[in-house]
Amino acid sequence: MSDVFRGRIEGFPGIAVDYFTGACLNNTATFFLSHCHTDHMKGLSSSEFWVHLSGRPESRIYATRPTISFLVKRHNLGKLEPYLEVLEQGQAHSIPVGEGSITVHLLPAYHCPGSVMFHFTSSTYSVLYTGDFRMEDEEVFREEILPVLRSRPLDTLYLDTTFFTPDIHVFHEFPKKAQSEREAANFVFNQLDRDPDTRFHIDYLLGWENIFVAIATRLPTKIQVEQIHREYDELLEIRKHLTLDDSPVHISRTGEKCRLCTDTTLRLRPSVQWRYHDRLSGHPTKFITPKSGSKNYYHITHSIHSSYRELLRFVDLTKAHVVYPIATPTGMDNYGIMRLMRKYWRTSGVPQGSGVPGAAAPVTHPPDLLVRSQGLTGPKVEDTKDMITDEGNVSDESDDLPLVFVGSRKSPHLQEPTSPSAHISKSPGMQRETA
Repeated sequence: MSDVFRGRIEGFPGIAVDYFTGACLNNTATFFLSHCHTDHMKGLSSSEFWVHLSGRPESRIYATRPTISFLVKRHNLGKLEPYLEVLEQGQAHSIPVGEGSITVHLLPAYHCPGSVMFHFTSSTYSVLYTGDFRMEDEEVFREEILPVLRSRPLDTLYLDTTFFTPDIHVFHEFPKKAQSEREAANFVFNQLDRDPDTRFHIDYLLGWENIFVAIATRLPTKIQVEQIHREYDELLEIRKHLTLDDSPVHISRTGEKCRLCTDTTLRLRPSVQWRYHDRLSGHPTKFITPKSGSKNYYHITHSIHSSYRELLRFVDLTKAHVVYPIATPTGMDNYGIMRLMRKYWRTSGVPQGSGVPGAAAPVTHPPDLLVRSQGLTGPKVEDTKDMITDEGNVSDESDDLPLVFVGSRKSPHLQEPTSPSAHISKSPGMQRETA
């Protein structure tokens, strides 16, 4: 996540999501954490935030049980326990905010253990914050998520735009996670069949667990770790595949030095970011690809974020009226993502052959999609004259959203817009910060 989002949710003053510093500390006692990746935890471990909580004993940080477990056991934030409160996924919860209350429904995000989307509703507003998410199965989305969202029209969508990259074709489509997991397991199995002395190391990030679970199931063997991390105490389906004993496959957290690796160890890293750097190499479509210049390092094509086309379809299905990006894609700055989002939701219809399901189907959602940002400030306004007509700049600490980018939106679009019409309006004063 980048500073294009700073924690505030339109229509819900007094709460902050995935951001625990800056103006989010002004008159805020209600915080939400979508999952336990550090780019969504800005300020959470800071002394500034601790002082803020200490001065407001009514403060609460809401998250799922696994996320709270990771906070305490993985990030050593046990001192926050008096302020941590578990919310169960799949249920609607009434949360006190100030002198009133809001309703929040936790929906599966399919990103990592404990990750959720937050659906906030009040008497006047309906907002979905996706956090990081992967929508790879539209049928599951229709069954588990859409009924909740369709209980009332969705006013605003805060969207994980990590791979909103129309010009980077290798991010347009990703294999399903189960496919990647199966290919990784088969790769390890076949290598060991040829040479039983082969040893494998898998880089580990929260959200990649199913890769080594698939390998452990396929061999079958347990996965060696240097220590059984306490964070898995509540994730027994994962923990049962780990061992301290010798095994041909071992894991360590990404960025940690692995003491079990040797010069002949084959290293596997799940990711799709490598596709961007190797997109001219001639093998961007393979599941398992050797890293350029290395004979012992392999990329596993695996994503826990939605692809570009999955994002287009998601927005189309949610029928939101306003969209905020919450991440800045590869090779782009905050202004770049705003330009793209404005451009690709200006015209009606999805072109034939786009690969988006239902491309030719009529749509019924609102005629205007507003694209807004919390994180755009003054220095680059000169670079955005095509988008911005406003008299002045807005500082980071202002309670006003910087600007609203408005376009005619009838469906996601994959090519140059054909309608030149667009108008710009100043946003209503709403409290907001980014992450």
